[in-house]
Amino acid sequence: RRAKYYAKNEGARVFAALFHCWCNNPVSTFSLCLLARSYDLAFALVKKFSELEVTVGFLMQIDKLIHLIESPIFVHLRLQLLDVEAPYHTYLLKSCYGLLMLLPQSDAFRSLNDRLTAVCNLRDNLGVKPEITASPSTGVIKTEESSIYQAGLNAIDLLDRFDEVMTMHRKARAAIQQKSMHQEPMNDRSVPANQMRASNVQRIDPRGAPPRQGGGMATGMM
Repeated sequence: RRAKYYAKNEGARVFAALFHCWCNNPVSTFSLCLLARSYDLAFALVKKFSELEVTVGFLMQIDKLIHLIESPIFVHLRLQLLDVEAPYHTYLLKSCYGLLMLLPQSDAFRSLNDRLTAVCNLRDNLGVKPEITASPSTGVIKTEESSIYQAGLNAIDLLDRFDEVMTMHRKARAAIQQKSMHQEPMNDRSVPANQMRASNVQRIDPRGAPPRQGGGMATGMM
């Protein structure tokens, strides 16, 4: 099922098309939202990460993403962390803290934690209180400040597409695991049979005579 998008400009249409394709990889989809500065949608996605299977590969991708955040590619994100009074700042900060909570203690964890600590200290020094906004199940609030809402995109459709793709991946993994479980008993039964056939094989003399006993050579020599 293809979601319906009503983008207001070319950039929004490109974002919707990429989002539709990149849903196969959660971390890539999250990175796309950060690059497009759709921090409200990024916050909605990072909340859904708790429903996914957290594997070593998944954590390694988050680790690489944090290293990219420290690179010039995401310089706009790091500078926007200073806009503590901006409407999007709460979503941006929560998205980064979401990555932090997913990671185990590592160099990437400490790097991102130090940066977010500096941002929180700046906000405290300026005396700025963060806006407390309710978060529905989708994690996205349709307000005038929402980048998704302004672009004419429906955040619910985008998130439904993400859930649909993740469900397909879960079903595919379950089918593969079930198939492998059915194959293992068959392999276990075939191993003893092969070993039994191998143990019954005897060496046959080229002349057709049966193999001599171990003491035959000693008798001939005498």
